Amino acid sequence: NFDWSLLAEGIITSVNNLKNEELLRPATTVLPAAARVWAMAVQVLPNTGVPIDSSPMESLFWSPTLRKVQLDEPHYRRIVRPLTNPTVAFSFDFRPSSPVIKPERTVVEMPVVEDGRANAIIFWFEMP
Repeated sequence: NFDWSLLAEGIITSVNNLKNEELLRPATTVLPAAARVWAMAVQVLPNTGVPIDSSPMESLFWSPTLRKVQLDEPHYRRIVRPLTNPTVAFSFDFRPSSPVIKPERTVVEMPVVEDGRANAIIFWFEMP
């Protein structure tokens, strides 16, 4: 049970439910066995194609909820500029022997490598 964000209603919730109900035996193989969530601060700029100040339109791009974005596709007249290097924000162990994954707050340091105004954080996950 995967979703595009991993952090919403995906594998974490499913594996935790199985562990809480004691339905995962110690010898069970869980695939994937782990996941890492990467994060990077970016500056998203409107790109209207005409030389005007489009900063008043910036508020139209934002949402208080997660949005799925394909970074290798056009961004609907937006320029996405990386301002930090990718950083591992979270790591998860899904194996039956690992503890239930609990919500936590973590401070993630993202040293700035480019000038700009960080107005978005993008994240993605990998399953090594």
